[in-house]
Amino acid sequence: MATNLLDWLRQSFSGQNDCEKCLELLELIMDGEASPEEEKLFHKHIDACLPCYETYNLEASIKKLLQTKLKRKQVPDDLIQKIRSKIRSTA
Repeated sequence: MATNLLDWLRQSFSGQNDCEKCLELLELIMDGEASPEEEKLFHKHIDACLPCYETYNLEASIKKLLQTKLKRKQVPDDLIQKIRSKIRSTA
C-alpha cells in the first residue's frame, strides 16, 4: 500500500468524522475488499465506538442470513451471452 494512502487513512480516523469514515469502510469490509490496513483501522474504531460496532454487527447478521437463505442457481448460458451482448452494445 502506498504510504500516502496509509497516511490518509490514519488522518481520516483521527478527527471528528471517525464514524463517517468507518461506515464508508464498512462496505469494503463486508465485501472483503478492504486492505489489511483498512481492516485494522476499522476494527480499532469499532472496538471503541458502540454505534459503529452495532451497525457492523447488524450488517454482518443480515449478510449471514441472506447467505443461508438464498440458493445459488445455474444461469443458462444463452442468458449470460445475451446479457454480455447487451452490455457490449450499450458501452
